[in-house]
Amino acid sequence: GKLYKTVDGGDHWSLFSDTFRDKSVFSLAVSPSVSGLLYLGVWFENVYEMQDDSGSWEPLGTSPREEVYGPLAVDPSDPCRIYAGTAGHGLLAFTKSSPECD
Repeated sequence: GKLYKTVDGGDHWSLFSDTFRDKSVFSLAVSPSVSGLLYLGVWFENVYEMQDDSGSWEPLGTSPREEVYGPLAVDPSDPCRIYAGTAGHGLLAFTKSSPECD
């Protein structure tokens, strides 16, 4: 549940976020079109986003059921739509609600 980052190609690492220290973080995705925008899948909980190293993870929405989130992907033709693979239940799509997506 702790995330670390490097700014020197992996020679040194520092704690980036421990918001989910008591949970299982399974997947992380980086937005290809918005610099500094990260998405995180937390097992049996939700998909979250953080922008510009703010330290604050915001949920993207509410899943219809508790899920084990697998791979995350940002839609290349619509950066406001994020897909989350699930363990045995298919694919969920989350649509961001923010000024750049309205």
